[in-house]
Amino acid sequence: MNTKLKTFTLSLVALLITGCSSMTKYYAGYEPHSKVEVKLDTFNGNYIISSTQVGLTANMIRDNPSFISALKSPKSDDISIIAMTYLTSDNSFYPTFAEDQEGKKFETSQVWTDLKCDKSTGFYACRWITQVATVMKWEDVKEKLIKPVGVYLFRIHGNGQADTAIHSCQVWEVASELNRLKGITTPVSDFGGQGCYK
Repeated sequence: MNTKLKTFTLSLVALLITGCSSMTKYYAGYEPHSKVEVKLDTFNGNYIISSTQVGLTANMIRDNPSFISALKSPKSDDISIIAMTYLTSDNSFYPTFAEDQEGKKFETSQVWTDLKCDKSTGFYACRWITQVATVMKWEDVKEKLIKPVGVYLFRIHGNGQADTAIHSCQVWEVASELNRLKGITTPVSDFGGQGCYK
């Protein structure tokens, strides 16, 4: 893993604090990323802007949900972006790379993996939940989703494979917060013009 990805991933994990109902957390097996958040890293002055999480079929906790996080430095206009995906499977998932439908490849890294077991159904059911970070370029993601409103599909490869996506509404959420940090008050009209959850 390169230094930039490792630093961003560690900062992201350390700073993200999410809130959601205990029922959703119970079914997901982790704390879902249910609201748009902006965190300031007081050490270096960087902002981390994170969208809500959405699965392939626009469900918060099913179908390999992802959220996107953008790292914005006050000293530069460059924006780093990482898609954070939750995968649920019978085994711990170890990613090697991701690719979109056009064959463009992305660097990936396992952030964490954990075995969750549930006795409430009368039998001992267990599943592995793995969070995977996929490094992308902000401008590329915006270009794919600006019009029409839709999804940017990509597949994560490793000891298996898993499909996930970034949704237009997630890009809108991050773009809106980036504008707010810049002091721009005009609403973002692209990417569907609204967030993922009303």
